[in-house]
Amino acid sequence: GHGGDGFLKFQDSEEITSVELGDAFEQMWQKRRYNEVLLIVDTCQAESLSQKIYSPNILSIGSSKVGEDSLSHHGDPTIGVYVIDRYTYYALEFLEKVQINSQKTLGQFMAVCPKRVCISTVSVNTEHYNRDANKVPLNDFFGNVAAIDLISSDHSTRVQTIHITSDDKSGDKSANRSEYKLEAKQVEHNWHYVNPFPFALI
Repeated sequence: GHGGDGFLKFQDSEEITSVELGDAFEQMWQKRRYNEVLLIVDTCQAESLSQKIYSPNILSIGSSKVGEDSLSHHGDPTIGVYVIDRYTYYALEFLEKVQINSQKTLGQFMAVCPKRVCISTVSVNTEHYNRDANKVPLNDFFGNVAAIDLISSDHSTRVQTIHITSDDKSGDKSANRSEYKLEAKQVEHNWHYVNPFPFALI
């Protein structure tokens, strides 16, 4: 999307304003839906998106100050468009090197893209965040790494046989023996998109 002073557009069709974002966080806080929030915005004039936040325990990082553009990093000549912005590129480069037991801090993460690299000026809003970012472990926000195992199609169907044995009065264990055959079949899922931020309802 594209950003401006106080708003962010999605696919040139919908937008969210800084006021709506601030109110959404307040509703989440009132309903106890978060403990701390790290808000990262990479768009033009990204700093403006955090200026209307008034709820506690929210630290905001913007890739550019008000009045600045947030610039792209590189493009794909095949499709003829830029594929990633400068701040996102260097932030991901930093995060990909962070291990689960890393001692990296949030303060170090906030310095991943200085002006000489990003060209725009990265802004940090700690007005509503009480902890010292230099002492906050980065894994407090990025430590939830899911382990994913890939299996081949040969394992899509598995058959398991379960024997249930019970003793009858005669002591014949085979008298009440039953055999169940369970078959797990591959299920086609009907995935659908769920909007995580239904601002139209606010």
